[in-house]
Amino acid sequence: MRHEYVRLHVIHCEVVWFKDCLVPEIPETDNCPNLRLSPTSALPSVKSRTTTKMDTTNTKRFFDNPIIRTFLGLHNFLVLASSTILTGILSYFLHHYRYRNTHLVYQEVIAVVTLFLYLFATFLPAFKFYRGYMLPLNLLLSYFWLTSLIFSSQDYAGNRCLYNSPPFVNRCRLKHTIQAFWIIGFSYLFLNAILEALMWAGSRTNRLLHGGDIEKDRPLTSGNAVPVSNGHGTTTTV
Repeated sequence: MRHEYVRLHVIHCEVVWFKDCLVPEIPETDNCPNLRLSPTSALPSVKSRTTTKMDTTNTKRFFDNPIIRTFLGLHNFLVLASSTILTGILSYFLHHYRYRNTHLVYQEVIAVVTLFLYLFATFLPAFKFYRGYMLPLNLLLSYFWLTSLIFSSQDYAGNRCLYNSPPFVNRCRLKHTIQAFWIIGFSYLFLNAILEALMWAGSRTNRLLHGGDIEKDRPLTSGNAVPVSNGHGTTTTV
C-alpha cells in the first residue's frame, strides 16, 4: 500500500504524518529527537468537545430545574409563615405583659427582621436570573434562628415554661408553640442554605465550562499559517 504523507515544518522540526496508518510511526529527527505526534493530536478532540457540552447542559438543566426552584420558594414561604407566627405571639407577650428580658426582645427582633426580608425572598426563585444569591443571608439567619431556638429551649423546655419569659404566666401552649416554630424555621433555613450553595456552585461551574468551550472553539493557529505539502507539488496552509 502506498502511503501518502504530509511534511509539516514548524519551528525547524520536521514531522511526518502518515495519512493511511491508524497508528503511525513517526521517525525521530535531528532537530526534534523526542517529538511524537499522532494524526489525531493535531486535530481538536470532537469527543471531548461533545462530552464537555453535554456536561454543561446537564449541569445547567439540574440547577435551573423548576423543581429545585419550587422547593426553594416553598421553603422560603414556610420560613415566612414561621416568622409571622412568632412575631404575633412574641408581640402579644411584649404588649400584654410588662416583663422584658434579653431572650424575648432578641427573639422578637429576629422574627420581625426575617418577616420583612422573606416578604421579598419568597418570590426570588421564580426569576431566571436567580442563582443562589441569598446564600450569605440564609447562613446568617440560620445562626440567628439557632440562637433563638436555644433561648426558647432554655426558657420553655420541660416544666420551666411557667417561670420564664414572661414569668408566672400560665400560657405554656403559646410558649411551646414559639419553641416549635423556631425549630421549623431553622430547619428550612438550613435546607435553603444547602440548596442555595448547590445552585451557586452549579452556576459558577456553568460559567467556567462555557468559558472553556469558547477557548476550545478558537482556531488552532491564530497567527502565522503553517505550509503543508501533500507530496504532489501542491502546497496548502493549515
